[in-house]
Amino acid sequence: MTLKVLNRAIDAAALLWFPIGLAVVWTLTPRLDDMYAVCVFQKALGYPCPGCGMTRSVGYLLHGRIVDSFALHPLGALTVLTGGGVWLFCLGMRFKGWLLPRSTAYLLFAWLGVFTLAWIVRSYFFISNGIPDFFR
Repeated sequence: MTLKVLNRAIDAAALLWFPIGLAVVWTLTPRLDDMYAVCVFQKALGYPCPGCGMTRSVGYLLHGRIVDSFALHPLGALTVLTGGGVWLFCLGMRFKGWLLPRSTAYLLFAWLGVFTLAWIVRSYFFISNGIPDFFR
């Protein structure tokens, strides 16, 4: 009986994690402008981490502020699309018995490469021009 309840809880979590996460980000976005962003990486090294600005970027995207979203993090929209695709695929694996294709590892490494490249480019501009106020 306990195992059955646990499986149902896992199914519910798999079904709800992405939509609830987007709803929380959408709800908090107006408040995020006034909040102080805490980033240990930025505090320690003095410039933004690879994900700095990602939460606000996704929030702005959800509110239709596409230019602001791209300014905070150029991969915000791609993150939402990727997260949505992973969520749908996880649902398919759980409920339809889909199998993970071989190309998934290549897509993961490509995503990590793009993310790293975006971080390097952003870091170069931050170091040469200073950190913009919206990251402080």
